[in-house]
Amino acid sequence: MADATKPNLPGGDTEPPSENVNPGESVKAQSNYLRGTIAEGLEDRLTGANPGDAPLLLKFHGTYQQDDRDLRDERRRQKLEPDYQFMIRVRLPGGVCQPAQWLTLDELACRYGNGTLRLTSRQTFQFHGIRKNNLKRTIQEINAALLDSIGACGDVNRGVLCSPNPAQSAIHVGLYELARNVSEHLPRRKTKSPSTDAPTSRANLRSPSWLLPLTTLMSTPRTLDS
Repeated sequence: MADATKPNLPGGDTEPPSENVNPGESVKAQSNYLRGTIAEGLEDRLTGANPGDAPLLLKFHGTYQQDDRDLRDERRRQKLEPDYQFMIRVRLPGGVCQPAQWLTLDELACRYGNGTLRLTSRQTFQFHGIRKNNLKRTIQEINAALLDSIGACGDVNRGVLCSPNPAQSAIHVGLYELARNVSEHLPRRKTKSPSTDAPTSRANLRSPSWLLPLTTLMSTPRTLDS
């Protein structure tokens, strides 16, 4: 019988993983609640990558470490490391965002990315060409627009799709609300967070005890006008 006092979060297991488990699961189990060495990697100015196991853990924060494939061979000939950059995917249930949020995302794509904001078949937006020194800042500003990228990549539920027009009818409105509720429910965990000993839920997944350093604490309710 499982010990109810032990945490049951990704990266928060108290027992070593089985030898038969996928190596990626071992990384998560030993990652200190999906922190790993992400913070240290972001401060490393000798490389454009976040080295080690950090790329695997970054997926759960909604970003993939990539490199420019068009420059890969040329940089290899010049004995340079790949041209590392990051993709960020927004978690956007039903593909619905407010006009002010759309304008913010468009601005961030121009300021920190490669000038493109891609709409995907997952009903969401993706930023491309984000450099490591802008990764934390970009996710923080997405967060400030009351959006996030939590769990938008990796071996988790990456998004919840539904009708793209919730204003079409009452049924569409209900379906959108269901999609949003499912999206809010899936990342939620009712347990103790390791550094604050406080319950962790979807409402405080942005707290330093959970997702630092990529996101910031939203301690008071806000609106897009505040």
